[in-house]
Amino acid sequence: MSCSLLHNILDIDHRKNLDWDQKGYNLIDKKIMKHQVSNAKKQDYLELIEVWEKSVQATHDFLPDKEIEQLKLLILDKYFDAVLIKCIKNIEGKIIGFSGVANHKIEMLFVAPAAQGQGIGSALCQYAIEYQEATKVDVNEQNPRAREFYEKIGFNVVS
Repeated sequence: MSCSLLHNILDIDHRKNLDWDQKGYNLIDKKIMKHQVSNAKKQDYLELIEVWEKSVQATHDFLPDKEIEQLKLLILDKYFDAVLIKCIKNIEGKIIGFSGVANHKIEMLFVAPAAQGQGIGSALCQYAIEYQEATKVDVNEQNPRAREFYEKIGFNVVS
């Protein structure tokens, strides 16, 4: 596969753009954590890849369909197993967003298009930072919306 994507590596500044009370608790947590974050299991992989594919089709217009299909196979065969996946489900129990973290780095964060803008991505990021000690994320340079999202959360470009 010839995937020639450029990436920015972002590093977290845990207190940038966040509201903190006197005890050091993130006041945004109460709003963001209204979403239940749970573990994804291997039997969830087909549902996860469906969320991934719909999200990528909606947000990664720089990726040709052929590369999306190639990436889909790699994710199912290798990448899901290489990260700790957390997910958020809707009231019907369907996965509407997920993150994958490994070695203090958010390796993947995808939200179903119909659920975007509802705090799902923010909740997953906040969970990754607070409970999985995530401090870094890779962002495609061709995806300025994602970069803006991570910067709003508190990440800074380091390279």
